[in-house]
Amino acid sequence: MKPLIGISCCSKQFGVFGMPNHAASDTYVRATDQVVHGVPVLIPASGPAACCETLLDRLDGFVAAAILAAIFGLLRAGVDGAARGLMVW
Repeated sequence: MKPLIGISCCSKQFGVFGMPNHAASDTYVRATDQVVHGVPVLIPASGPAACCETLLDRLDGFVAAAILAAIFGLLRAGVDGAARGLMVW
């Protein structure tokens, strides 16, 4: 079974109406699929509402693409990935 690899998103406005969207670089998605041979799981940039602890319980790895948002979200959730055996690529 392939590992589930979380990829943090950033929030950007797209389109004529400037609607907020959650985005991650295709580079991270392809690397997760083709290099790591995992299943990419995009994590929305919704701060505390993202339920970081629940997500990390289910993920086998994590790509901190939007690094500052990801780190602050994990710290706010009180999650220590290293202590829980989570591998961060």
